[in-house]
Amino acid sequence: MEVARGWKFCEDGSFSLEIIKDIKESETLRMYNEWREFLERPNTPGEWTKMAIVLTLEAWMARDSGSGSMSFHLSQVMTGHGCFANFLRRIGKRMDATCDFCGEEDDVFYTIRECPVWDPQRIRPQRKLELSRDFTLGDVVEAC
Repeated sequence: MEVARGWKFCEDGSFSLEIIKDIKESETLRMYNEWREFLERPNTPGEWTKMAIVLTLEAWMARDSGSGSMSFHLSQVMTGHGCFANFLRRIGKRMDATCDFCGEEDDVFYTIRECPVWDPQRIRPQRKLELSRDFTLGDVVEAC
């Protein structure tokens, strides 16, 4: 093996498995740092979603794709788009932003924290995460 810049090359000039592993780890760390820097920029769209992800970025990215994939409903919660009345009103699909179940203004925040119709769906993840406080989007990210 040949040594250059502290790296061990194989005789055919390729990188050793150890070097490939080191490069992958280094580039992954650099990628996370760049993403975190981008996500933490203030006053940019999606602030609520970005802050939920940045707290658990490495865990979110390392999760098993079979057990924590991005579903249709999770995409709606993360973006605020989809079936929420205030979004539908904003895009001209509804006349008002009231919840179909209780009449309060309906958005992601209201749905995941307050609407009584969704209490059963909130209770399971709250118990799983052992939360003694209000449910947040960060909790949704962590539960997925």
